[in-house]
Amino acid sequence: MKGTTPATDMGNAFMALDFYSVLGVPTDAPEKEIRAAYRRLARKFHPDVNPGNKEAVERFKKINEAYEVLSDVKTRKDFDEYGPNWKHAGDLRKAGVRQREANSIGADMGDMFDVFGGGAGNRWPGGRVQQPAQELEVEVSLDEAFTGTTRLIHVERGRGRLSRLEVKVPAGIGDGGRVRIRPDNSPEIELVVKVQPDPRFRRIGADLYADVPVPLHDLALGGETEVPTMTGRVALKIPAGTQSGRVFRLTGKGMPKLGTPSIHGDILATLGALLPDPLTDEERKLFERLRDIRNGRVAPAPEEGSR
Repeated sequence: MKGTTPATDMGNAFMALDFYSVLGVPTDAPEKEIRAAYRRLARKFHPDVNPGNKEAVERFKKINEAYEVLSDVKTRKDFDEYGPNWKHAGDLRKAGVRQREANSIGADMGDMFDVFGGGAGNRWPGGRVQQPAQELEVEVSLDEAFTGTTRLIHVERGRGRLSRLEVKVPAGIGDGGRVRIRPDNSPEIELVVKVQPDPRFRRIGADLYADVPVPLHDLALGGETEVPTMTGRVALKIPAGTQSGRVFRLTGKGMPKLGTPSIHGDILATLGALLPDPLTDEERKLFERLRDIRNGRVAPAPEEGSR
């Protein structure tokens, strides 16, 4: 960088932030040389030595900034890797942006603006524009949301090049859930997940709700039925005298909780009375007799042995 002359306004902006040039030292200068250069320049451009000289004041500020960055091992490493974008080094590393793309002037700088966005959008703390995330919708079944799955998407990787990318959809994702990814050298992509309706369940968070029809006589006399779960059907014992509409909770049989897939919600099974359809003549007579008995219109049949 030292000794180069920027040819464009973009280059001037870049070089203004070239802290090595500000201090007049090479990029491989040891800490001792950087400290000596700072002291020499600070004495020369100190405001007390240059009263009323605004240019000297601005130069003094740049000298101090350059020394603060280059005298610290971490910030110097960030500057060496990302140049004027050193304050965003953490974000750039996550984005997979390489040194060449962050530091180069001209066409490669254009790649950098592709990452941050060249127009409207959110701003980074330093004032750069961040391109809004591209939204893509993907559909998954409830079973796929239960286990987690992957989807292949096509993304633009710069200058119109398309490539396929396998994206992991985490277990426990809900309808409308979002998965944010940032492929190398590409703007951020946000997948909006649509979970397809499932005829077995209604879902609220990690809990699943199921309607389970049960023959009326099993509700009255007790019995057993099967309840659907995400891993198969399980047996449920029905106590005698169970009312239609009673809810039974199957703990830990629901959806995995997003972010903690080892923890599951519950299944809440609502038992509903299932009448014989159609009724036989004998069944109809039995129901009529039951109604008359409940209404007190006829006496119940005597129990065996009571005669």
